[in-house]
Amino acid sequence: MKLLTNNRIVLAWVLLAVLVVTVASGVFRDRYRDLRFTEVTVGEFILDVIVRGELLSERSRSIVAPTSRGMLQLVWLVDEGVYVEEGDVVARIDESSMLNQREQRELQLETQQGNLDNFLANKPNQIRSAESSLQTTQYDLELAEIRLGLAEFESEQQRAQRQLSYENALLNVDEAERSLSSLSSKLEVDEMRQRTRIRQAQQRLDDVIEQLSAFTLLAPISGIVVFGETYGGATEGMRKIRAGDNIHRGMSIITIPDLSEMLSKINIIEGDYRKVEVGDPVEIRLDAIPGPVFTGRIDEIAALASYDEMANRSYFNAVVRLDSVDAGMRPGMTASLRITYEERENALYIPNEAVFEVDGRTVVFPRRNLPEPREIRLGDRNMMSVVVLEGLEPGEEIALTDPRTLHVTAETGSSVTGGASSGQKNRSQPPPPPPTGSKR
Repeated sequence: MKLLTNNRIVLAWVLLAVLVVTVASGVFRDRYRDLRFTEVTVGEFILDVIVRGELLSERSRSIVAPTSRGMLQLVWLVDEGVYVEEGDVVARIDESSMLNQREQRELQLETQQGNLDNFLANKPNQIRSAESSLQTTQYDLELAEIRLGLAEFESEQQRAQRQLSYENALLNVDEAERSLSSLSSKLEVDEMRQRTRIRQAQQRLDDVIEQLSAFTLLAPISGIVVFGETYGGATEGMRKIRAGDNIHRGMSIITIPDLSEMLSKINIIEGDYRKVEVGDPVEIRLDAIPGPVFTGRIDEIAALASYDEMANRSYFNAVVRLDSVDAGMRPGMTASLRITYEERENALYIPNEAVFEVDGRTVVFPRRNLPEPREIRLGDRNMMSVVVLEGLEPGEEIALTDPRTLHVTAETGSSVTGGASSGQKNRSQPPPPPPTGSKR
């Protein structure tokens, strides 16, 4: 009987122990059921730098006001931002003054051409008149020569008179020949001068016509229209050009960027300067074109730093060349760029949000050790994850929230997330910047 009683007592204690374990287990599960966990991962770990950037075209063509004296006025402009093909009309300048000049030049050319026509019409008459004078003197010379031959039968005084007449006739022929030669040369020179005047008048007319054609501005390449700027006075300051504005020669009216090759200009802070180098791969995500990820490479990094007074820090200008372009890309679009400067194989890493600091120690909370933390040693990190050098094994589950910030409510027994306990904080919000140092 006594043995039976003892057995019952033992059985009761066993049942009580089972009940206690069951309740404790339930409370434990209930306490941590809202925790999120993640596994320690082994794989490729990418070290990167995240920057903001702005798109720009590698090449662009400017359309400037034509060379002309005085001020010009824009009378029409194509809408800014539209896509134009090479050769399309993009702007027109008031042509009234140039049309008046063309009319004057045409009249001058017509006058010079009329002068040449009159000259050519009178030239043969002048030649014939000089030739006729030469023929007359030659006839007089022949007659004087005959008379001089007959003078041997005349008196000496008459012979002297005949000789003098003959010599005068020779002089007259020589003078007539020289006059004809001189006239021919003069007429040739005059004709050359007149034809030169015509060429000059034609050139002046051609110049006006060429300038007039430049008053219709054409797109030199296909692309997007970007207006130039002008001073709008004290009230407006610098503003975009518009129809009706007065412009001066050489002034930039429109710029058309070449969209076939795009770049992104970025600023690299001093702490990241030694990490990246020309040729590093880059992922580009455009704010205006969500979804697709474009690729490129660093094309250029400035050798000297620039100082930003507003941000009170130095940075290095850099340029990223995109591997391809999208039809929706436009200069000036903003983007987020991820520069990959190192890739490590078989790295052990965890999310940044799984790392905490407790009493000055870097810890995680493995599922099997809850709620006790485990101290770990970390290596390099990127924007999402951090390398674990010591303290964890691949596949272990760790909490993404400090379990000690949870408590069970008295009414429902459900777990509630509380504030961070004293001496503890989540180091992943936000993650500290990656360590600086020499690249690779």
